[in-house]
Amino acid sequence: MLIFLCLLTNLSFLQNADSTKKQESPIFENSTILSIAYTRFTNWEQQFSNICTNAKQLLKYNRKFKNFEAKNRFYGELAFTKIIDSAWMKTIDFWELDLQLIKNNNSHSRYFDLSSTFSFYISSQFLNQYKNQNYFSKNIENSKNEKVSSLFNPMQLNFSYGRTLNIKNNSKILFNISDLMLSTIPNFDSLYQPAFKNPLNEYKIKNSLVLVQYGISIQTNILHKFNDHFRWECYSRLFANGIHPQKINFDLKNLLIVNPLKHLSISFTMRQFYNPLLDMKFTVKQRYEMFIGLEF
Repeated sequence: MLIFLCLLTNLSFLQNADSTKKQESPIFENSTILSIAYTRFTNWEQQFSNICTNAKQLLKYNRKFKNFEAKNRFYGELAFTKIIDSAWMKTIDFWELDLQLIKNNNSHSRYFDLSSTFSFYISSQFLNQYKNQNYFSKNIENSKNEKVSSLFNPMQLNFSYGRTLNIKNNSKILFNISDLMLSTIPNFDSLYQPAFKNPLNEYKIKNSLVLVQYGISIQTNILHKFNDHFRWECYSRLFANGIHPQKINFDLKNLLIVNPLKHLSISFTMRQFYNPLLDMKFTVKQRYEMFIGLEF
């Protein structure tokens, strides 16, 4: 529901600002990947099995006007793992919404041009996360689950202005010279908020700590098709307001997607990310995945 409200707001603004201009037909792209896998691990000491399910959703809605171009993208991923003879566990829960308003500069360059861009970005999770207070206690009867995160908590919200480098084949690199970032993190354990040290930009609300930062950022939105069955996608962000591990954060996502058949997809995902709000020291987290599923 959130994505459609944002899209309607974005398009309404464009129509009011450029209602007398000639408009082109909008372009809508939808990619849904569903996959399931069974794994079994055995060694000299133990063996265990699990079932993994994964769902990915990518929506794109682009519309060109005479003086403006609206580019909207939504990406969500949700995965669960079922350990045999045990419970289901949520292993991946993430979504992001990226709205861009790009001013056309009527450049006739064949390969690239620079355009002024206003952008809005938000990311969070779908479902609540819980932890058991007495997981390691012998008194199981008194154990209880406590909510540790929920929708929009944690969250990252960016309002930015910059210049977009438009590369051929619908690929873009956005250089934001002005970026206002609002971050929230669940307020359950102060050990996990090393960046919240400055009272001037820290605010406390119910179950959350809020940090407001101002800096510069770089964003990539690259789609390169090698042929009709093989493509590379890169969606990455880097924000900085100083030269220090606690003044930067980044999220680098690369996808290699092979379509041997029309609706069959083999996806290789590589992600490296760092957030000083969640890490006590500078540590780059990495995640590598391979999924075989149906793409619609």
